[in-house]
Amino acid sequence: MHNIFAKYLNKSVFYYLSGTFINNIGNGIFTLITSKIIYDQTNSVAMIGLIIIIQNVIASSFKLIAGHIADQLSAKKISMIADIVQGAAVLISLLLINTRFRLAALLTTMILINLALPFFRAANFKNVAEIKRGSLELSSLNAIRSSLNQGGQLIGVALATPFIYYSWYESALLINMITFFISACCTARIEVVIANDVEATVQTVNDNLIKDWIVFIGFLKRNWVILVVLIFTIFDYLAVNVVNLMEIKYSTKVLHNVAWMGMMDGFFAVGSMLSFLIVGRLSQRWNFNVLIWLGLFVQGIGFIILSQTSSVWLTMAMMWLIGLFNGTSITFFQTSLQLNLETKIHGKISSFRDILVSLSTIVLIPLFSKAIDYSVLQGLLLLGMVLIGVTVVLVIVAQGAKFKQLKINGR
Repeated sequence: MHNIFAKYLNKSVFYYLSGTFINNIGNGIFTLITSKIIYDQTNSVAMIGLIIIIQNVIASSFKLIAGHIADQLSAKKISMIADIVQGAAVLISLLLINTRFRLAALLTTMILINLALPFFRAANFKNVAEIKRGSLELSSLNAIRSSLNQGGQLIGVALATPFIYYSWYESALLINMITFFISACCTARIEVVIANDVEATVQTVNDNLIKDWIVFIGFLKRNWVILVVLIFTIFDYLAVNVVNLMEIKYSTKVLHNVAWMGMMDGFFAVGSMLSFLIVGRLSQRWNFNVLIWLGLFVQGIGFIILSQTSSVWLTMAMMWLIGLFNGTSITFFQTSLQLNLETKIHGKISSFRDILVSLSTIVLIPLFSKAIDYSVLQGLLLLGMVLIGVTVVLVIVAQGAKFKQLKINGR
């Protein structure tokens, strides 16, 4: 028992996970508070949707630059700067929240946060593989980080709720700002160790942004296994987006009570948070050529069962199961990329993955939105069949020798 706690209480791991958790509490608070303030100012839900689209466009446009910068400079320092920029951005809204410039200040804050976010994500992806973590497996660290991401968001939303009810916006923004600065302080305390035991190598650190990415794309063409892993990461995020789309209609049309929507979301989140409990056991039992499709397969079965039931408790069980294996699958895909590639290209790997996820969201979500509008049950059945189809493809492709060589365990 002492050894287990010693692993998780390693100083660098402790500060890294604490920073991750606190940062996501801030994200949860900011998301809810800004939505409420914007709605109060504009009296329009459509305006919130438009702003979300603008946020994604801004973030996406900087992903190529963020990946390049994260590989050029210290990922630890970039994470700290991104947190400080986000905290300073919230300070702008805090100072102007009670003036006639409230909406303009809030929009400026959102723009600055979304400018910093791609840099934070690229650097944070690289930090995971670089920090000193003792005997803790990288897959276990990724799983715990994923759980804290989810938990932090949930706590942030919960904390924001009473502030919204009593219109204590200044206090909420103050807490939000402090979380970003605390996260930066936590990141400053981590120790970085660059690993040398990598299987795939590539010289991609270039001063020229365009040339750097051209060399990186050439590397992916030569290492098609890595490209396949990157492409198939999109389906876990597709599942998350469809869950968010279908919950309101499923709870009203199938379960006949909108109150079940919160329970559905909660069971999914709890399942995702608990994924760290099975990641280590599964990675010890099977190689990556099995783990690459296992999570998607279970999620596919879960969505198919959801499409065939109106039982509240079976629905909650399936939401928990889907969340559990969604978090597990994301962890395995991320860990395989980190363990099998040099840390000096982790920034571009993270940004390239995020670009693929954004593009797939733009293409696929409208299709699933229409399917769910037509019939929520048929939409879920369609997603389940798609995930099973993807599983079949991965089972075949993963039999190749190169897939069997990919590492999933390591420090």
